[in-house]
Amino acid sequence: GWTAATGSLDYGAWILGAILFVWQIPHFLALAWLYREDYAQGGFRMLPIIDPSGRTTCQLIVLYSLALIPLGLAATIAGLAGWLYALGSILLGIAMVFEGVRFSVRRRNTDARRLFLASILYLPLLLAFMVADQGSVHDCQTIAEVTIPSDPIDSL
Repeated sequence: GWTAATGSLDYGAWILGAILFVWQIPHFLALAWLYREDYAQGGFRMLPIIDPSGRTTCQLIVLYSLALIPLGLAATIAGLAGWLYALGSILLGIAMVFEGVRFSVRRRNTDARRLFLASILYLPLLLAFMVADQGSVHDCQTIAEVTIPSDPIDSL
């Protein structure tokens, strides 16, 4: 989407791609924990099946949730969004870490469900903060450059 909109594959695309990649790990591991019996019956070797104690699953959930915080801040540092977004991304990242740690300590389905729901809310809220905070970005041309001819009829 970024490349289609801007015509280039620059740092913004890489930052958004990294956020999406890192976000999916706690999201899908929480889901895999919730449905581990179903996956096992279907013959799928998901991490919560081959890690029945949940130790490795929980370590990865917390690690990737922690990584969302600096990745979210990278968008502000790169000029993609302003400080309102930065604050929102920090708070959302802390919420993901909190839910990940809660699940890691208890390892209950109710906590995996809370983590999964937090991950569902994380992404649209993060992107909403980014869109809402475009007004504070000094160089909006880093997002996309649009050129409109002064006389569209003559340019045909």
